[in-house]
Amino acid sequence: IDNPVHPIVYMVESLAELRKVDGRIKSGKLKFRGATRSILVFNPEEQQEKVYYIRQMNQLLRRASLFVDDDSESSREVQRGLWYTDVDDFSLDKLPAQMKTLFVKTIEGKKYYFYYLYPRNIEKADRGIIDFAAENREVCLEKSQSPCPEKSKVRGAADSIILFDIVNLILEDIYTGTIAVMVIMLIVLILLIRRVSGVLLVPLPLVSGLLSVIAFLAMGDYLTGSVFFKLNYINVVVLPILLGVGIDNGLHLYKRAKDRNFEDIGFVMSETGNAVFLSNFTTGIGFFSLVFAAHTGLATLGALAVLGIGNIYVSYITLFPFLVQVMKRLKWKL
Repeated sequence: IDNPVHPIVYMVESLAELRKVDGRIKSGKLKFRGATRSILVFNPEEQQEKVYYIRQMNQLLRRASLFVDDDSESSREVQRGLWYTDVDDFSLDKLPAQMKTLFVKTIEGKKYYFYYLYPRNIEKADRGIIDFAAENREVCLEKSQSPCPEKSKVRGAADSIILFDIVNLILEDIYTGTIAVMVIMLIVLILLIRRVSGVLLVPLPLVSGLLSVIAFLAMGDYLTGSVFFKLNYINVVVLPILLGVGIDNGLHLYKRAKDRNFEDIGFVMSETGNAVFLSNFTTGIGFFSLVFAAHTGLATLGALAVLGIGNIYVSYITLFPFLVQVMKRLKWKL
């Protein structure tokens, strides 16, 4: 077995279902499928055919034994072959109890069969054992039906599947929370600014900065495939933080520019822009310390936070004064 830990275990009620699970797994194009273990190792589907041919060999060897000297090497080879081919029909009841408990279990008078699937090539997976769980969390007994009916699904059980479900739950909550933060920010902007132009002016550089971060991550992932350019269930929590940092930059710049009637925007950017830089710089330094963490998730969180804060700051410093000038030329009320 390539990786003897973290197997996924499937439980079925009959040997026929066990054979279907075995067939679906072995015929599927799975990246991380490794070795499999089940009672089928001892009870293959073509057992009767194999036993028939073995018995035919035994009969041929018995005939051959009549034509060799008893003390010759050939006689000893024939006797060895007779011993190997002297077989009886096999049944699961003949298995030792220690082996049966691994593959077969009787619960409340009903017999259940277990199928073990082990991972392989986990080091090539972006999320390690989680990708193995995502790929093999369930098996459909009906090959031709898509989507698979609920009654035909055999769901696996493993610690990796539990981790997969937890990670998905975390990601769903983070995405939901991020959307909630965006909605609350929009409501707050409307209540504070009360002008369409101002409501657009404050978040547009933030949107631009976030898009540049996404583009940078995509390009870095494509060129290097490094884990530092991939989102995971730990570093993705930085998204609502970046929203808060960015909108804070915009509100400070907008408030200061409004106090000066949006005149001398260069002075606003040099004065308030410096304060925004210091605020962003100290926040970035705090997150930068995480880059040296031994845990990959924390390290990527720190790297993503520093990248995001830097891009958003540059976006506000460059786009905010440009947007102010454009809106003034369009004679929008700021």
